[in-house]
Amino acid sequence: HYWLAGRIGAGLIELGDHKKGKELVNKAVEFFRTTHSAEYGFVLSARSHAHLLGNDLEQAQIDYHKAQEHKPYMTDGVLRRLHGMRLWHALGDQSAAIDCTRQAINLAQEMGCGLGTALYERVTRLSTELNINP
Repeated sequence: HYWLAGRIGAGLIELGDHKKGKELVNKAVEFFRTTHSAEYGFVLSARSHAHLLGNDLEQAQIDYHKAQEHKPYMTDGVLRRLHGMRLWHALGDQSAAIDCTRQAINLAQEMGCGLGTALYERVTRLSTELNINP
């Protein structure tokens, strides 16, 4: 139930409905807070993105840093780097944004995703939108 709330919430945030998405993600954050699992890191990273969309850069940065304490699995590692790309770009830290971009590309390639795959293209599309040249 909470896993699904976190995933649906993260999807809504990606689609631009950061208020409804954040409500769902907050429920998952509260549930997973005691587990300190990879899923806790995922929902913190998603909530960081919601804060960023709501122009709360300070809280976005706090959640993003907390998320880094939890090792992501598979595609969640790439998604977390996408959130980092957005956050560091918004904070004006181009060097950190470039690092996140490179890490996202490397993680995608480690999973066998290269040119033409949805995951890899998502990274390159965002780097183009944000004008990040790794």
